[in-house]
Amino acid sequence: EKHIAVNAIPVHDYRLPVGLFDIIHILPAQEHYIILMDERGKLTLKKIMKEQAASHLLAIRNKTMVKDGKIQLNFLNGYNLLVPDGKYKAGDSLVLQGKKIMKHLKMEKGATVYLIGGKYSGKIGTVEEIKTFKGFEKDRIIFKEKNHTYETLKEYAFVIEKEFKDE
Repeated sequence: EKHIAVNAIPVHDYRLPVGLFDIIHILPAQEHYIILMDERGKLTLKKIMKEQAASHLLAIRNKTMVKDGKIQLNFLNGYNLLVPDGKYKAGDSLVLQGKKIMKHLKMEKGATVYLIGGKYSGKIGTVEEIKTFKGFEKDRIIFKEKNHTYETLKEYAFVIEKEFKDE
């Protein structure tokens, strides 16, 4: 009956898959939820305010060059977005409202990250160091959560806003 919207798009099919950081809006009740991951790697729902539901956080998986010299950003959830310049990098995150970029969150030292894979999934911490390797070994990050320091693959880290950590 189209009483549910996912990322501001009314849902016609009850089998529509949802994923990490998707926003679910229950229209009759005017309730908004975000999908997160707990420390066991299971998806959970967290109730959010209407203002928070207006924007959507997306992680850039990679980017490609398309016609007319534009860059296509490919996101972790399968979405794509054309941008005029190449200032965005794989591993960065964008906060979008519709198709408008509101904020660019870079994967760098001091960034707040949410781990979405590995044995530390669901943890939120601050990047202390990024280790880059040549060849077959994957890049790694060292991040700090409260009083503990961990090392994991860079691809498991999803850059988020600092305000998200404090909630």
